[in-house]
Amino acid sequence: MQLVAGTSNSGKIKRMQAALSPIGIEVLPPKLAVSLSEDGRTVEENAEQKATAHVLKLGVPVLASDEALVLDGIPLDQQPGTQVRRFGRDNHRANDEEMVAYYSDLFQRHGGSVTGHWKYAFSLAFPNGYCRTFSLFTPDRLFVATPCPTRVSGFPISSLQIESTTGKYVAELTLNETNRIWYRVYIKPLQKFVIKSMTELILHDLDAMGSERNREGMARFGINIKRAYGTSVSNLRRYSRPYRNCHPLAIELWKSKIHEARIMAGIIENHNQVTEAQMDRWTADFDSWDVCDETCLNLFSKIDIAPRKAEEWSGRAPEFEKRAGLALMATLTVHRRDLPDEVFLRFLTLIEKEAIDERNFVKKAAVWALRQVGNHNINLRKHTIETARRLKNSNSKSARWVGSRALRELQPLQTVSAHI
Repeated sequence: MQLVAGTSNSGKIKRMQAALSPIGIEVLPPKLAVSLSEDGRTVEENAEQKATAHVLKLGVPVLASDEALVLDGIPLDQQPGTQVRRFGRDNHRANDEEMVAYYSDLFQRHGGSVTGHWKYAFSLAFPNGYCRTFSLFTPDRLFVATPCPTRVSGFPISSLQIESTTGKYVAELTLNETNRIWYRVYIKPLQKFVIKSMTELILHDLDAMGSERNREGMARFGINIKRAYGTSVSNLRRYSRPYRNCHPLAIELWKSKIHEARIMAGIIENHNQVTEAQMDRWTADFDSWDVCDETCLNLFSKIDIAPRKAEEWSGRAPEFEKRAGLALMATLTVHRRDLPDEVFLRFLTLIEKEAIDERNFVKKAAVWALRQVGNHNINLRKHTIETARRLKNSNSKSARWVGSRALRELQPLQTVSAHI
C-alpha cells in the first residue's frame, strides 16, 4: 500500500515513513510541487487543505499533516499557533536557522524558558473525495532559550525543546529514545487512524460495488449472504491490488465480519506475519464455503505450516473447519510445488477417512481435494485413482459419491497419460 505525503518537508516525510512502514504502508514524497495558502484557522483545516490540494493535483491517496505550538504564559498575539514558521509583519516563511533565532529570542524575553505542547493534525484523502482527519496533543515540554548545536532538518525547534523523561534536547535523542517516546505519542495513534480510515473507505467502496442481483446469485450457489454486499470476486481482486501486504488492515477487515471484506483480508494479508493462532481464529470464523476456499487459496496455502494445519483441520468436527482442511489440501497443490509426494499421500489417507461425512460442503471439498492431488503429477494420479475406486465401492453413500465424482475426471486423464 502506498500513500503520497502532502508535504515537501523531508523531516515530516521521514517521520510519516517511520510511523507507517512497520505496518506495510509506504509513504512517498510528492512528484510535483503543490502551492498552498495554508490559511486555515486550525491545524485540522490546514491538514485537510494540504491533503485535498495534493489529491486534486496528483490523483493519488495522500496523507498530510499540520501542527500548532501552544506556549504557556505567552500573550495571544505572540502565540505561534498554526503559523509556527510565519512571523513578523510580512508573514515571512522562515527557514530552520531563522526559526531557532526567533524562538530563542522569544523564550529569552519570557524568562529563558517556557512550557508548552504541540498539537498535530493528520488528514487522509483519496481521489474519490473520501477524507478523514484527526488530531493529537503531545505532553507538555520545556522550551529553552539556549539551543543545542544539533539540528534536525524540518524540525528546528527540537533544538530548543527538553524531553521531560530523559532531560535531553529533543534534537539529541537517540533513535531508540525517539522511537520509544514517539511510538506512544505519535506513531501508534497515526497507525490506528490510517488503518481505521482505510477500513471505513474500503467497506464503503465494497458496498457501492455490490448489488442485490449479485447477492441473489450468490445465494443460489449456497453462499451465506447474511453479511454480504454482493460484490463480485473479480472486482474484489482488482480493488484489492493497492492494499496488498498490509497486515493491520487485513485484521481490521476481518473483524468487520462483512463477507467481501473477509475475502479481501485473505487477499491482502502478508502471509509472513500470520501466526498459527490467527489461522485458527480465522478458520473458526468461517461461515461460508467461498470465504473458506478463498482464504485457503490466497493466504493459508502460502504459509509454511499449512500442510500440518490441513491435516489438523480435516479432523475437526465443525463443517467449515473440516472443509478448510480439505480445501487447504487442494490449494497446496497449486502454491506448494516444492512439497514431496509423501505429503500428498498422507492427504489421500485423510481424504478417504473424511469422505464418509454426509455434509454437503465437506464431501464437495473432498472431491476437490482428490481431483487436485490426482492432477498434481502422474505418480499421485495413480494413487488417487486407487483411493477413489475404494471410495466408490464403499458402504458409505457419501464416500461412493465422492469416489465417483473424482473418477469422472481422473480416469480419462490416466488413459491419456498411458498413451503419452
